[in-house]
Amino acid sequence: MSRDKKTDATAILQSAQMFMGALGTTVAALYGAQKSGLAVGFQHFLWLLFFISLVIFIMFFARQKTGNK
Repeated sequence: MSRDKKTDATAILQSAQMFMGALGTTVAALYGAQKSGLAVGFQHFLWLLFFISLVIFIMFFARQKTGNK
């Protein structure tokens, strides 16, 4: 991979990380601001994070099984 492509890939990755961090903070704030209270909102947010982590975990092993590296 050329140096130009590496710098472009790094910029894209860093931008995606910042966007996902901002999105996560927004989702956490929305769940925390529910009428049912902060504790219930936090619990819902943790379940959402668990579900997303589970999907990523399954995708990782599916990719390893197919041999795409």
